[in-house]
Amino acid sequence: MVHSLGSSPLHRRMAWIACCILVLLGCSGEPPRYSVTGHLKIDGNPVPQGVRVVFTPQGVDHEPCVGVTNDQGLYMMYFKPGMTGIREGTYSVSIALSDDEGSNNVMLPPALAGITIPKAYRKGNSTLTCDVPRSGTVFDIGITTK
Repeated sequence: MVHSLGSSPLHRRMAWIACCILVLLGCSGEPPRYSVTGHLKIDGNPVPQGVRVVFTPQGVDHEPCVGVTNDQGLYMMYFKPGMTGIREGTYSVSIALSDDEGSNNVMLPPALAGITIPKAYRKGNSTLTCDVPRSGTVFDIGITTK
């Protein structure tokens, strides 16, 4: 009598468990992400809640990642909404007060109304860069307006 390895219920169950383990370990196709946090200050003072920190990947065609400051200027980067952490690599870093930085019709929250981000830190002009290693990083940003 010849016995096939895949024919017994035990072997089928073990194969099913192995497939589940592979899916849980990262075969879902989602890239690994690493924690990036930091404080954003303007002239030595923490920015108010709601300022956007934008990390745009260099040399690869991926969407920018965004973090938003809390009331103490602390931000945490998000790969996508609800997904903390970002991919390893080098990023151009810019600061924005809203999603639509170029529009004059943007209504800002009162806490942000008196804030001005110098042109040198805005998208397309910023020379800030951050290298994100596999261990993640803390990237504090200090903007000077004077």
